Amino acid sequence: MKRFFLMLLALTTVVTMAGQDKKSDRVVSIDGTKYYLHTVQPKETMYSLSRTYGLAIEDIQANNEGMEMLKAGEVVKLPFREQAQKASSRLFKKHKVVRHDTLYSIAKKYGVSVDVIIADNPGIDVSALKIGSRINIRKSEMGATQNEHIEKELEVFAQEISQVAEDYTLHLTQPGETLYSLSRMYETTVEEITALNDLQDGIIKAGAMVRIPKKEQVKEEEVVPEEVVEENVVPTDVVVERYTGGVMNISMLLPLTNAQGRVREIFMEFYQGALLALEDLKTEGRSVAFNLYDTKNSAEEVGRIVEQSGEFGKSNLIIGPVYERNSEAVVEFARSKGVVMVSPLAIVEKDYGNMFYQLSPAPQNKNEKLKQYFTADKNIIFVYSGQKDVEMEREMLELLGGLPHSEVAYGEGMLLEESLKEGIENLFVVISANETETDRVLAAISSMHNNRLARSMTNAPVKVIGNSRWLRYNNIERNLFFKLDVSLVTSYHVDISNQTIRNFDKRYMEAFGAFPTLYSYRGYDAVKLFAGAYFDSASGEFSESLNGRQLPPLQVPYHFVFDGGKYVNDQWTLLDYKSDYTISVK
Repeated sequence: MKRFFLMLLALTTVVTMAGQDKKSDRVVSIDGTKYYLHTVQPKETMYSLSRTYGLAIEDIQANNEGMEMLKAGEVVKLPFREQAQKASSRLFKKHKVVRHDTLYSIAKKYGVSVDVIIADNPGIDVSALKIGSRINIRKSEMGATQNEHIEKELEVFAQEISQVAEDYTLHLTQPGETLYSLSRMYETTVEEITALNDLQDGIIKAGAMVRIPKKEQVKEEEVVPEEVVEENVVPTDVVVERYTGGVMNISMLLPLTNAQGRVREIFMEFYQGALLALEDLKTEGRSVAFNLYDTKNSAEEVGRIVEQSGEFGKSNLIIGPVYERNSEAVVEFARSKGVVMVSPLAIVEKDYGNMFYQLSPAPQNKNEKLKQYFTADKNIIFVYSGQKDVEMEREMLELLGGLPHSEVAYGEGMLLEESLKEGIENLFVVISANETETDRVLAAISSMHNNRLARSMTNAPVKVIGNSRWLRYNNIERNLFFKLDVSLVTSYHVDISNQTIRNFDKRYMEAFGAFPTLYSYRGYDAVKLFAGAYFDSASGEFSESLNGRQLPPLQVPYHFVFDGGKYVNDQWTLLDYKSDYTISVK
């Protein structure tokens, strides 16, 4: 395992910048590299800018693609040159970054201007504050800036970063926005936003700076006339290769590094989980050759790998690429060779054929297992409090299917007990995007339930429908899940009480010195399930071998159905929390 870990370290590229005095006080990190953000002033030229920052004109142009001349008011990024910290008479309070801290929440907490914080913390990455790092807060400025001014500063700052960042737009999140709503707004996917921001828990908070992948602009002359567009006719009768003995060749394509050579942690964690699966295959006596390819999130790089790598041409199983936009060359290869291709994280849009498998379950059947609770003999109550979870509201209304229900705006004078009905089950659906408010509502329902019992009142049975986001909340009272018979669906679930999981966690810690993440478990499952199915395919069809595997995965169960254009996992997991403090997993 040490040899594998050294291989990981070799992927890291360290970029060092040198420099002189700076004109701008704003130094930020963009994709791991520090830049000055300079707003061009009237009469400034490329030459004067080069003299001010001690840079060659070619350096300025290289870091600002397409720039031939300066325009007053535009923002340019200039390489930051490290220098010794000068002695300062300023006194600072050190703020230690905790989970879910944002530049907005920190600035608001201390009443300090965003520009002041950036000036006092050269190279700060506003879209990825590192947990445990310490931020200088200038004491003389504390309490001097109102929240309204901070919000305006952040809006302008997000626009400026978006101008100079090549691969992403920076979005300042608003109350009620979710990963799903952002994916719809920018015509991208939840998986792409999650990966670009290393959102391991999938939570975004109002005021967070979220990176949104920029889409390539199609030139007008490149648009295909409507009458020329052909239907997406996909061959569904690809003869999928079976195992005939010998060595199995696995190719894994992951965007391990970005354009600046910075390692992308979540994909490294996926790879590390895969390494443990390979170790298990070896222990079982399986002969496997494994090749890892860094796609750099580039379709061109993927095409080069397919065309120029002789080892890739031997593939019997392909895991990746992660993003659908980079997959065309691999799909073509997999079709022609009858090689199974796995999309490990993303939900793909196109139909690629019966050799293609999608690990993430399709969103359209997400709530099928919750339907059993939405029946006409229930008293269904939608509870709203604080920020509304618009995505959950839409899903629950669809699930309701026209059944009668009542709505309660908790905290606005409405008592939950007034919505109860005797003799039937009261089904509370909590529609809140705020962790504190969610915990408050659950506590109120529990208190109401306990008070009725204390007064010897006839008890009206209570059940709560929850959201998978609740599993990622750190401060919510988990005992309430059991007391209130909470049910929710999730695509990721790891039973930490299971001995198999505990053994994996121990191995992972010993090998990599960190706790495994959801991506680590998914990497393990992807290799173990599909490699095992390939070896078993000697005596049957690959899909039958895959669905017939007895080995339980680390995460939720997987079962693949052919939807007419590809195989898709149809297994969302229903978690039912019981009053005896057990969890039923269905």
